[in-house]
Order: sequence, then structure tokens, then C-alpha cells
Amino acid sequence: GVLHLDRHRAVVYSNTRLHHLTGVDPTSMIERYMDALAPTDRDSFARALEEVLDHQIGAELEASFHYGNQRRQRRCAITMRPLTTSEGDQMGAVICVNDITEASVLRRELERRANTDDLTGCLNRSAVIEALEHSLVARRTGTSGLAVVFLDLDGFKEVNDTFGHIAGDQLLAHAAELLRPATRPGDVVGRLCGAEFLLVLPHVAHGATPRHRGP
Repeated sequence: GVLHLDRHRAVVYSNTRLHHLTGVDPTSMIERYMDALAPTDRDSFARALEEVLDHQIGAELEASFHYGNQRRQRRCAITMRPLTTSEGDQMGAVICVNDITEASVLRRELERRANTDDLTGCLNRSAVIEALEHSLVARRTGTSGLAVVFLDLDGFKEVNDTFGHIAGDQLLAHAAELLRPATRPGDVVGRLCGAEFLLVLPHVAHGATPRHRGP
């Protein structure tokens, strides 16, 4: 999709592909296209457009446009470039919109598989260690505390030996189901190996005492 704006942000040209991607009928108002963006992407789009039109700095970003049922979205790669006269005076901008919905879904799935323990749905060992390292770095520059909880299921070997590995796997999956709802948004639950879990709890008040929240 192609969109051409003048230096006053009025639409000079837009092609059919853009109308199809964004669900917006031909219009002279850039605000109509911005309204079609997912609310979480509007500010980043506006900032990028300001850089292009006011400072003649190109920009690239990803954003989602609603289409059809408002619950569905197209993920698009957006490239913005300034247009100037031979003397360097601002003429406007050209914006190219490329549909990357399928590629974005595939990328998220690959990231999920790379970071998730298949059995429990928690982060895998490498991902939870990376989350811990990031939290430790943030802790050095921040003011809030950080709590790290290591859990090991007692008697897990006996469960495997007595009832078999399928029962052991079910026990681990159930343990993860109990752990995740007991954490806050932003907390991280990961499986290290075997029956060992690691919880990374950022933004904990200094000197805070853990509280028991269930069996």
C-alpha cells in the first residue's frame, strides 16, 4: 500500500492496496488511517510521522490495522520517507505499508517454541535464566527490590518410579498450573529441569516477607 502526504499532512494519493489493507476508503485525512490503527500503535505511528514531516528523518515500524471484525488485525511493516525539493525544502512524505501478518504469526510461534517448556508451558531454562539476568541488570539501576524463588518438588522421583513418567509429567504440568495464577503480572515462572522451577519476581518492596497463598 502507498500513501503520499503533502507537507500539511493532507493525503495527495493513496492506492487501492492501501485501502484494502487498512479498511479505510479514499480520504484526504491522515487521521482516518491513524484511527484504523490498533490503539497501542497510534502513538508510535504519530511520532514516526512527526520525525519524517518535521525533521526529514526516515522511519520504519510495525503496526496493526483493524479490519472486518474489529477483533481481527493485519500486522503491517510501515516505511516512511520524506519528500523534498532539489533545494531541500519539505514537500511531504511517502508511506509504504506491507502486510506481514502471516510472517508475524510465524515469528511469534517460533519465539514461543524457542522460549517455552513444552510440558509445562512455563519458560524453559535458557529463557528464565535470561529473564533473571535482565531483572538483575534492571535492579542495579532501579529502586525496587527483586525476589528469586527456587522450587523443587519433593518425592518427584518416587512418583516417576511408582506410577510412571506419564504421571510424573502430569504432576509437573499441574504444578505449573498452580504456580502461574499465584504470580503477578510481570512475574516470570520457568522450569529449570526435572522438577525444578524458578520464579523471578521484580518490583518487590525491600524487606518484603513472602506470604503463603495456597496449599
